[in-house]
Amino acid sequence: MKKTIVFVHMKPQFLFLFVVILLFSCNGGKDKPDVSGIPVKLETLRFEQDLFALDTNNIGPSLQALQQKYPGFLQDFMVNILGIEPADSQFAYALKKFITDFKPVKESTDQQFNDFSRYSDEIKTMLRHTRHYFPEYALPEKLITYIGPMDA
Repeated sequence: MKKTIVFVHMKPQFLFLFVVILLFSCNGGKDKPDVSGIPVKLETLRFEQDLFALDTNNIGPSLQALQQKYPGFLQDFMVNILGIEPADSQFAYALKKFITDFKPVKESTDQQFNDFSRYSDEIKTMLRHTRHYFPEYALPEKLITYIGPMDA
């Protein structure tokens, strides 16, 4: 069975910090700080669920609803990840094609990541450690999951 990957949009400095924390946390559990009391606000949004649920016969209103739920990210996803400009005359066709072509990938990720709470909890724990070691660092408050083209 093929494994699928859910890509998480992260800023480069956050990815670097994640790697640093990961390296520091690899001491086998020795001298591990108790971070359970550190509050972390993280909202997990499943963009791929909403994108693949679009009414492709009514793209305009459906995209407006997505824009309200994902301000800033929808435009970034369409232009920088899918590579389609909303002003392009082929925009609706390209979006429908992506949704159709990647439906098997989405179904596979649904099986693997149906309940994403385990992963959200792990990320929250990592963010608690980040807050413990770097108290001034501005932590992200949203985690947006998505499925993108494999060649992007």
